[in-house]
Amino acid sequence: MTLPLEEPLPLPWRTDEEGRLRVGNSRITLEDLWYHFEEGRSPESIVEQLPTVSLANVYLVKAFCLLHEEEVREHMRRYEEEAARIRANHEDASLDLQRKVYERQRARLAKAQSPAR
Repeated sequence: MTLPLEEPLPLPWRTDEEGRLRVGNSRITLEDLWYHFEEGRSPESIVEQLPTVSLANVYLVKAFCLLHEEEVREHMRRYEEEAARIRANHEDASLDLQRKVYERQRARLAKAQSPAR
């Protein structure tokens, strides 16, 4: 028996309904693993913390990231920009909601404190 040395390794991910790359059958994303790699964590320690992803798939993603580091870094830069934009929009909406709640509370308090007619 000979080793299939020319056989390309399959990429272990799928694209979910939101367009995110999920690893294997797990909910773990390429971005999740990238952050662990950047922290210097080993594939074994990643699997200990994220047991829904297989060790083989973590190694495949790691190899892909090493082989395509520039492209993955660019992907992560765009991902982080989008995440920052979403957070800013969420914070703006949250502040608007807090302001509306405060104004309603002030109006109720003012109405409760006004003399009855």
